[in-house]
Amino acid sequence: MKFSNFRGKDTKKIFLVMAAISFAVAIVAIIAISQAVRFFRPKVEEVFSEFKETREKERLERIEKEAWEKEMDIPYSALEYNGHYYYVYDDAESWEDAEWKCEQLGGHLATMTTSSEDKAVYKYVSSKEYEYVFFGLYMDMEQISWNWIITEGTAYANWTEGEPDLGSDKDCMYGSYYRYDQSKWRAISTNDTSSYVCEWDSKEQGRKNRERIEADNEETGYLNPIDPVLTYKSRRYMILEGEATWEEANERCESLGGHLAVINNKKENKALYKYMIERGYESVNFGYTDQKEEGKWVWAEGYESDYTNWGKNQPDNFQGDEDYAAFYADAKYKWNDSIWSGVYFCEWEK
Repeated sequence: MKFSNFRGKDTKKIFLVMAAISFAVAIVAIIAISQAVRFFRPKVEEVFSEFKETREKERLERIEKEAWEKEMDIPYSALEYNGHYYYVYDDAESWEDAEWKCEQLGGHLATMTTSSEDKAVYKYVSSKEYEYVFFGLYMDMEQISWNWIITEGTAYANWTEGEPDLGSDKDCMYGSYYRYDQSKWRAISTNDTSSYVCEWDSKEQGRKNRERIEADNEETGYLNPIDPVLTYKSRRYMILEGEATWEEANERCESLGGHLAVINNKKENKALYKYMIERGYESVNFGYTDQKEEGKWVWAEGYESDYTNWGKNQPDNFQGDEDYAAFYADAKYKWNDSIWSGVYFCEWEK
């Protein structure tokens, strides 16, 4: 009995001690948490404030970017150098396609006039990590000279050692940056890269040129990528394939209410060439031939035009069987005589 009383009293004391300790620990924990909150609260508030400021900054930048691009029609993150703007894209099927895309954006393929400009553009371009990037320099095979896409009155050049090298196939006719050449240039072919750098000569040029081009497109019918038919003024054009002879091709065009295409002026010629490039063709015939009498070139029967645009030393009747005029992708708007390819332009009234 005495032993039981002792155990009961002892247990009660232990319970009270443990309760006191737990209470003390809780008090200490509360004090510690209170101190921690007092210490970390400014930090948390600071982080939260910075987060809010960052979000607000991003929102304002987004608004500014949208306003900029709406007003200027130039990408917000474009490089600015001496009042000119530069931006790299990576969606060209060829150099000619890159040229067309820059024009449709209101600019042109970039041109370099000074060493400082060249270095600034190269530094920006190389940061995008593309291996090769086209700019606006090309070989004019008719003049046998390197020309800029627009004339800026400069003879500036910055080729890497051993360049420009046209290559064994003589098709490396376009200037480019190579990522590891420290702003030096290399000559590459029209299909060697999909990357290119556009240039706008001022803030205002993008919007003004875009408005001009949109107006021109209504007149000259530059290709709508969704529509397989090119419209030029009151005429429509399409590239067809398959007919074995020039006569069969013209009959097919006539069955559609038209005829093999007849080209009347420089603007129409440029529109057809760009249509061909945009559609990914290397060469396309049209309605001009000397098959009946060598050297006597005539348009599809019943049609006339005084306009011609032969390339250098063309027509040459190579190997004695080139009786049909054609565009070639690497001839840049110029005509060659060729054999019949079975790929041709039809033309008809809108």
